Formats: sequence, C-alpha cells, structure tokens
Amino acid sequence: MTLALPSLPKSVFSSLARQVHSALLPGLIVLLSLAPFGTAAPSQYEPESIPLVDLTQPDLARLNFRGSVGNLVPSGETTALELTFGSEQSWPNIQFVAGKAFTVTDWSEMDMLAVTISNQDENSLRIGLRVDPVADEAGKVKHRQGLATLSPGEQATLVLVFSDGVFPGMRGQPRHLLGDRDAHVLATWGTATREEISSFQLFMSKQTKPRTIRIHSIELLKLDPGAIPPFVDRFGQYTEEEWPGKLHDTAEFATRLTEEEVDLATTPKLPGRSIYGGWADGPRLEATGRFRVQKYEGKWWFVDPEGRLFWSSGVTGLVPASGGPTKGRDHLFAWLPEAGDPLAAFYRRGKNIDFFRMNLHRKYGPGFEAAFADIATRRMVSWGFNTIGNWSHKTTWQLKRVPYTIPIHYRCPGFKLTWNPRKPKYFADVFSPVFAETIGKSLEGLAEFRDDPWLLGVFIDNELTWNWALATGILEANGETETQKRAVAFLREKHGTVDKLNEAWGTTVTDWDTARKGIKLSPAQKKKAGADLTAVCGLVAEQYFRVCREQMNEHMPGCLYLGSRFSSFLGPVVAAAGKRCDAVCFNIYKDLPDQKNADELAEELDFPMIIGEYHFGALDRGMLHTGLRPAKDQQDRAAKFAAYLETASQAPWCVGAHWFQFRDQALTGRGDGENYNIGFVTITDTPYPEMRAAARRVNAPLYQRRLTGRPGKED
Repeated sequence: MTLALPSLPKSVFSSLARQVHSALLPGLIVLLSLAPFGTAAPSQYEPESIPLVDLTQPDLARLNFRGSVGNLVPSGETTALELTFGSEQSWPNIQFVAGKAFTVTDWSEMDMLAVTISNQDENSLRIGLRVDPVADEAGKVKHRQGLATLSPGEQATLVLVFSDGVFPGMRGQPRHLLGDRDAHVLATWGTATREEISSFQLFMSKQTKPRTIRIHSIELLKLDPGAIPPFVDRFGQYTEEEWPGKLHDTAEFATRLTEEEVDLATTPKLPGRSIYGGWADGPRLEATGRFRVQKYEGKWWFVDPEGRLFWSSGVTGLVPASGGPTKGRDHLFAWLPEAGDPLAAFYRRGKNIDFFRMNLHRKYGPGFEAAFADIATRRMVSWGFNTIGNWSHKTTWQLKRVPYTIPIHYRCPGFKLTWNPRKPKYFADVFSPVFAETIGKSLEGLAEFRDDPWLLGVFIDNELTWNWALATGILEANGETETQKRAVAFLREKHGTVDKLNEAWGTTVTDWDTARKGIKLSPAQKKKAGADLTAVCGLVAEQYFRVCREQMNEHMPGCLYLGSRFSSFLGPVVAAAGKRCDAVCFNIYKDLPDQKNADELAEELDFPMIIGEYHFGALDRGMLHTGLRPAKDQQDRAAKFAAYLETASQAPWCVGAHWFQFRDQALTGRGDGENYNIGFVTITDTPYPEMRAAARRVNAPLYQRRLTGRPGKED
C-alpha cells in the first residue's frame, strides 16, 4: 500500500462527518505507538547508552525553536528543557542541528535514538520524532520518523529504531527493547541511513492552543540482539505481554470454535437482505442476472442480479495464509518446527513460516483450507458484510455465499520507475500491442467465473504510479518503449521545436532524437514541466484504461470493470478512468474518507466510486504496528471503522468500501516488513469481538442510512 497525502480543500465527504481528525505532514507517513495493554515479565538488560545532547547547558541559542519556545527548568536533581509548541505554525518543532546541538554525527554503530519526555498538558499529546541525515548526491534527504501519544502527566522514552538496526525487516519493533523502562518504541517510516546525521527534531501538528512538554534526556542506544530473548511464541504471538484473547494452549482452539459456532448460529445473517446481500425490503429495479451500476434518486448504487439495490460493504484478504521470513531471524522465535515435524509443512518458499496457516491446521485439522473458506464466508454474512474483497482465495468465491471481486495481475514488458530506489515499481508499455495481449490472456484465465452472477467485478492492477513520477520515468527511458515514443511525439506536437521545449522546461535538449534517448529532469525542471508531465500521465491513462475496457468487453462481457485501485492520481488520469470503468476504485487511508479529492472528482465527473482499502490498527493486543491509520485501542479501532463506513455509505457517488484486511499480519513482518494489527481476526483465527460487534452494528442499518441519509432503524 502507498499513500499520497496532499493538502486538500474541504470536501463533500466532510459535510457528512462531524469529526475531522488531525492531518498528517504533507507527503509523509507518521504512525502511532502506544503503551501495551499489559505486560508479561520483560527481560532485564540495559542497552549501551551515549548521551547525545547536554540539556544542562544554559545556551539555548544552539537549539532551533521553530514555532516553539523553551527554557530550562529544575527536574529532580538535574534540569529539563521545558518546550511549548505554539499554535500559529502548521508544524511547530524544535530542531537539533549537528555541530550546534550535538557533535556525534556518525550513528552507524548505534541502533536507536531515545528521547525521554513528559507531557505537561492536561490533554493527551501526539509527539513526533524525526531524524534527517545529510542529503544524498541527488539532493534528497531520506528521513525516518514516527509518532507517539502521551497521556496527561505521562513520562516516557520515545525510541526511534533505525530500519537497518536491531530487528531488520519489521516495520513495528518489539516494545520490550528497554526492559522495564517505560518506552514507546515508535512505529516508523522512512529510510534514513546512520552514517552522517545532519539534524533531528521533535514536532507536533498544528495545535488549537500552545502545548507544553519537558525533554529530560536525549541519548543514543545500542542493543545486542543476541542478549534479547525470543519474543514470538509457538502460535506466532508476542511473548512479552498478556491481553484478553491471547491463546495459551492448543486445547483452547476447540473451545473457541464451539463458542463461535454458537455466535454464528445466533446471528446467521442480517434480516432484510437478498440472497446476494442487496436490500430485499427496498426498491426493486430491473433484474439482469448480473451486477450492474445505476444512479437511483441522485445516488449511485450497485444493483444485484435480482434487481435489488446493493452497497458493497466488504473485507479483503480472505485467504488461509499470513506468513513471514525467518531466514537470519531464527533467534526471534521461542519455537520453530524442526525437520521431520509435521508442522514443518508450514514453511513456505524455504524459510518463510506461516503461523496463521499452522494455527488453522491446529484448529480445524487436515481439511483446514475448506474449513477456513466455510467459516470465513459464514462470518462475513453474520457480521453484515456482503462482498469478498481483493486478494481472497477462490475457494471462498466458489461457495457462492458472498459476492466477490477478482484481482488481475500480470507480467508485461515496460519500464522501471525508480523514484523509490528501495522498492522500484514497474509500468507496462501500454502502447505496445503486447500489453493488450497480456491483459487478454490474464482475463481468459477467469473463464470459470465469467458467467457467475456472484462476481461483483474485476480489478486490474493495484496502486499504479499515477503521478509525475510516471511521466518522468517514461521520459527517462531509452526510447525502446512505444509509450516513451508516443510521449515524445506528444511533446513535439505541443511545443513544435526543441528550443520551445527547453524554454518552457529550463532544459538543454539538443534535438528530438536526443529526447527519445531519454530526458532526465532536475526537481526545478520538473516543476516547470508540471503541466506537460500531467498531460503525459493523462495520455498514458487514456490508452491504459481504453485497452483494459476493450479486453474486459472481449473476455469478460457483462462483468463490471472496477479500475486499478488508485492510491495516487491526477485529474486527467481519474477522468480517463471515469470514462472506461463501471466504478472507479480509490484506496483511501484516512480517519474518514474525505480530504482526498477523490470524492470531489467523483461528484464533478459524475461516476460511481468504490473504496478498495482502508483500515485502522491498535497495539493493545500484542501487535507491534498499527498499520496506516492508528487507533488508541481495540474499542477505538472499532469506533473509527464504524465512523468511516457510515460516512462512506452516505456519499452519493460511493458504491462500496472494503476493509484491508481479514487477518492480522505476521508479528515479525511479511516480506516487505508490514506487521500490522489490521485484521478482523488474530493470527490464531480468533475474531476481535469489538470489530465483530461494530460490523454488525454499522452494517445493519446500511441501506436505510444510505437512502435517507439518516441511521434509522436496523433493516
């Protein structure tokens, strides 16, 4: 999942919401870390510590107060820096600059930056910690940062772990790294190196009034990973904490299954629903035997095969797997199956262990895959969901209990986009005939589902790069792709001569042949070329969505085309999608589905929109990362989920929203390090009761709420 977080005007979604949560720093991702629900007895050890900033020195001119003020105050037997963040600046902060505030700039031998602070305010405060190394050769600063929330009067150590530090490959780090010390180990984002640090800062988002904290110490810490005992138990759970619902013995699986069967039998499905989950008690439109879209009384809807109004409330990732790598990390696990152990079958692709799959086997026996599909789909119906979202196992589709969506992914010749060197993305050569052939062959593989009335629609691709990085990637190519040739031809048609192009962009391209061999733009040149870069993206989008639509018509006639799941986008790109897609999909990770411009574009261009991903996570049940939208605890997570779905379901152009994802991720991280608490069920296949209750509560009155704009009574 990727995010674009621009500064946006008030949206129509906002009028539906009574609460707008704090925006994030534009262009950056910051995540929340909270104290655990309860702790087991943590191991006692002290990390090596190097004091970084001397807070007893009275010379405060060495510190950069930006939208903040500070002074030294007594604190026990020493002093602390009392810092007040002002309310005028968008991101008030205090910056510590190398050479002025501290002299140790090579942190390569250290693992963490630790800042001990106390909240002097009467309210909880979200405090950010950010580290900036010196700029690289391209002038980019690859920062690393995170956020923590401190309660009124709370004193704690904010710990920022470097990405290549103690436990590489884990976006959320273990909370017990400092033993019994009260620490917030930040869930962080960014790729800062440690060799040459230029500055670090403490910051807040814009405040309504001044907020005060005290900084008690700033230090660098080094840990010996070998001295830290394993923290993953035989069920894939965190060993260092206890929480409601934690599994302690395999015998508990049977007990929990019995209890859940009673729950499912008590609430098998919501009343007033059609066989497909449409509104059986609502208006009846034309029945075509397939899903379709239609505007009814000023609002866009899906219409189910029986002609019933249908709003898609779904969950992605109904699949019996949630593994992660163990290579080089065996010491993190208190137990792993040895060779010859039947449970060693749950190693995947060599050294990837899948505790979720293993727990399904323990719970349901050898036929666990079929059992999972059965109970997962029964849960969906019982909890009020009517759509199986992206990346779900086809066994859940084949049961024909819940409408489903199908994702299409493919390999096709194209070019590499290197705006993120750690994770380069690829984009197909959409003007090449090979692209159409590839999409067609991928769709041919869905022949068994083509005529299935339970198929809601098809997604092609996921979170492609639809911004200037796409255009610059095309123009930097070496002229061997049809897309690059077409882009240069477009620029030649617009500007006429290379001299006019150079004048507009500030470039020194010698001729059009040189342009076809690749144009590399500096940041300043990109800004000047912005209108052209946007137009190139629009040109590519027109071709991309046209080809996908044509291939859908040929190979999946009658099936809905739901787009490419935007996470970043430009106006012309969305316009191209709106012309070709039956509904346009956006992945919107916000506290509420506003502030993203997607809703405004949908209203302006008058097309139906579906939200392909959203989620919230918390750290009170043994997980180490909140995911992209943090919550205080499971109750707050459930409340945020309900508020999001309520808001989305009332928007006139929104026809559905799908939660990402069904189960939690592996504690030590999947292949890319994500280890988020984002599931409706835990790694032991135990439903989160707060989320289950919220789903039933918010889904029950969905149709009356959407049609009338009021919650009304449960259907």
